[in-house]
Amino acid sequence: MKEDLKNYIDLDYKKFSERTIYTNREILGIRLPILKKYAKDNKDNLDLIYDNTYHENTIINAYIINTIKDYDLHLKYLLYFIDYIDNWATCDTLKFNIKDHELDYFNLSKKLIKSKNTFYRRVGLRILFSFKNNKEYLNKIIKIINSLYKEKEYYVNMCNAWLLCELTIFNEDYIINNLNNLKLNDFTKSKFVSKCYDSFRIDRDTVKILKEWKNE
Repeated sequence: MKEDLKNYIDLDYKKFSERTIYTNREILGIRLPILKKYAKDNKDNLDLIYDNTYHENTIINAYIINTIKDYDLHLKYLLYFIDYIDNWATCDTLKFNIKDHELDYFNLSKKLIKSKNTFYRRVGLRILFSFKNNKEYLNKIIKIINSLYKEKEYYVNMCNAWLLCELTIFNEDYIINNLNNLKLNDFTKSKFVSKCYDSFRIDRDTVKILKEWKNE
């Protein structure tokens, strides 16, 4: 991969990435549109997923895994790949098509969230983003969010706040009517309200209610 993409290395982007992405792997400095195109052009070469030498490898592999439509095959490569996730950027590149396998993915999410590995837990939360407009699972997701009250890891708490913000976008009345049922640590609570404030998809009156709730 490095030989194929070395002409696209951008040293300024490399410096930027090294300031914002904390990974144990070398960052080459290749912009995402190039990595996405590389993944698209090589999406049938699943053997690439076994090479995670550089940070850019992990991004390409996440893109490739996203294209796998067969559930069992997707699960096989996902479970292999998550051992190589050590940063938010790689984690958040993953997407999940839960259609016809909602229960399977929900149970996988619960399993990952119980892991001691920080990014296993973040991947578990990221799966739940695919349920944001699924009313059937809303109460269950809130219970998972509340279960992370004692969470200490920054990347898990941030993702938990982000998830709750996304749920609010699609279920605004439900969240507002159930604020007293939320059990969030102070960090997550603050970040949740902040993300809602920054979102143009949430009504300003709702944001006002959330800010007052945060300060109670």
